[in-house]
Amino acid sequence: MKWFISTLAVLAFALNVQASDLRIISWNIEDATPHSKADFIAKVAKEQKADILALQNVNATPYYIANDLSEQLGGNWAYRVSTSAKNTKQLAIFWNTKTVSLKTSKVPNNGIYEETDIQAGDSTAAPAQIGYFQKGSFDFFLINVNLIDAWQSQDVKLKQAAVLHAWVSGKKKALSGTENDFVVAGSFNFGFPGERASAFLDDDVIDNPSYSILEGNGLLKFTMYAAWKKDPSIKTYIGDWENDDRLVDGFALSKGATRHYVAGSSKVLPVDKQFEDVDDYMEHVSNHLPVIARFKTDFED
Repeated sequence: MKWFISTLAVLAFALNVQASDLRIISWNIEDATPHSKADFIAKVAKEQKADILALQNVNATPYYIANDLSEQLGGNWAYRVSTSAKNTKQLAIFWNTKTVSLKTSKVPNNGIYEETDIQAGDSTAAPAQIGYFQKGSFDFFLINVNLIDAWQSQDVKLKQAAVLHAWVSGKKKALSGTENDFVVAGSFNFGFPGERASAFLDDDVIDNPSYSILEGNGLLKFTMYAAWKKDPSIKTYIGDWENDDRLVDGFALSKGATRHYVAGSSKVLPVDKQFEDVDDYMEHVSNHLPVIARFKTDFED
């Protein structure tokens, strides 16, 4: 009997630890019919027990989509949609208020604001959306980004990456070591994943590590790089492109956030398999697949 009770206690503890993990889904919901995508996004968020959704390319009347998705997720969820881009490619952060707290101590505008400098002079580009969140002992900056496609402007993209690097390194310096946890989620739109964070499809850029702006000085590390090394066929962009194997979405973590990161948990969710075919998924949801990452919340830095 004692053995049975102790076994139950161990199982309960294990389940508790797993449940306490922070789960973030990053999803570019580009090019989809707005009336049909909210149900499916909410379904996936619930299946994955997500605490936070970082969405990019919230097109076609973004507040309609956001309101609809918020309703589908349930009353415990809050959200903020960006407003600074001069087109409909906005960003949105959703969070479960029962499991995650939005902190206002280190971020203006009630805990979430837009870093318009990252537009790099292009007012049509989405600004970075920055929030400060906490679950358990893990408090962190979440930076939601959608860097511009290289085919639109390689120069603007490089400037965006440089501004993002400067913002993270500057914020770390300003906080004097009191906050080292930065989670960057979104569409990075690079042509070669991992170490070449700012690289494009051009061979001369891919072969030159100095172009890896976001990872400069060890500032950020991409969680999908290890998975890509094992399986170069994994991709998040599934639309029509001359190079279809494009791993352009995911997470980049500071060293502090890496300590909380559950190793190997960052993965592409093959949600398109729930549809009759990939074209059906792209028509009703997106031409990108979501990426999830998990973080431990039960220890202090």
